[in-house]
Amino acid sequence: GELLEKGIHYPVVGVSDTHSVAPRADYPWQILFGKFYTIAFAKSAEYEDVSRSIKKFASVAVEYTKEKEAQCYGKYRYVKYGMFLVKEFFPEHDAIAKKQYESIGNEAQSLLLSKEMEELYRACFSF
Repeated sequence: GELLEKGIHYPVVGVSDTHSVAPRADYPWQILFGKFYTIAFAKSAEYEDVSRSIKKFASVAVEYTKEKEAQCYGKYRYVKYGMFLVKEFFPEHDAIAKKQYESIGNEAQSLLLSKEMEELYRACFSF
């Protein structure tokens, strides 16, 4: 709040510094993968495009823990879009991606899942 009032703006990013997706007995609380991350609204996943989008404030930081509902932080229009992605798109996308991984070696199943993923993208982004 105070910095914004002074006209000072910082790009928004989220990071967990996670090093593993598997729990460890000595660090059971350390599983942070997928709980704190950044959504950058960029033309591509290339470094230059992602960096440019963050510098132009076209990104949100996401905080997603079991204790509370997902939260996005950033400019309002990107927060609204980020919340749509977190609640509606990512869960479906990830479920299909998991099935695709599990179907490696089954060409017919992989083809069906690729079509399912394509339909999801069309439904959510209408291109």
